[in-house]
Amino acid sequence: MLFGERTALPGKWKVGNFFPKSKTLAKGDSVILDAAPLFSRFLVGTSYSFCFAENADHQQMMQHLAQYRDSLPSAGYEPVHIKHPGEVLGHRAIKSPNIPFNLRLQGFDAVSLTWFKFKDSLAQRGLGRSSPLWNNMQTSDHPAHDGLWLVKPHADQGEVGAKWEEILVIENSQARWLDDTAPHIRQWSQIARGTDYRPSL
Repeated sequence: MLFGERTALPGKWKVGNFFPKSKTLAKGDSVILDAAPLFSRFLVGTSYSFCFAENADHQQMMQHLAQYRDSLPSAGYEPVHIKHPGEVLGHRAIKSPNIPFNLRLQGFDAVSLTWFKFKDSLAQRGLGRSSPLWNNMQTSDHPAHDGLWLVKPHADQGEVGAKWEEILVIENSQARWLDDTAPHIRQWSQIARGTDYRPSL
C-alpha cells in the first residue's frame, strides 16, 4: 500500500521504495492499494486508488485516468511508467510453477519476478518469444500476444498519485476488457455523478 506523496513515486524511485515504510496516513492523502496475489497458482494483479478524506486533485486525476480504458485496447506502446519494476504499463498474466515452497521477497513473489526478468532478458537478446512485459522498450514494439494482460495505468502530479489495474484479454489479436464492473469503473461513475467515490465503511 502506498499513500501520501509516495503514491506519486517521487524522485529516483527504485523497486525497494515500494516496500513498507514508517509513515502515518493523514487526511487528504491519496492511497493506492496494489497487490499481486497468487490464486490457484495464477498471478493476479489488482490496484485500487482512493483518497483518505477529500482531495480534489486525486478526484480529478481518477476522472482523467478513465479515458485510458477506452483507448488502451487499440493503443500503441508509449507508456511512461518507468518507475515500476520492468518499466511496465502492463504484463502478461502467468501461472506460477507448482513448487513445494513459496519464495517471497518483501511481499513480492520472487519466482514470478524472476520469470518476468528472465523472459524479458531473452527477448532483449533476440531469443525466445517476445517480452511478457508491456513497456516502452523495443521488445514491446509489436502486437500483444494472445492471452491475459494485467494493465495498470499510473499517473502522478506533485504529491498525488492515482492508479487502476484491470485484465485485458487478447484473443485472435483482438483486445477487450475482461470485466465491465471493476471497482474503478464504479468510482468513475460516482465521480461523474458528484457523489463520494471513496470505499464505503
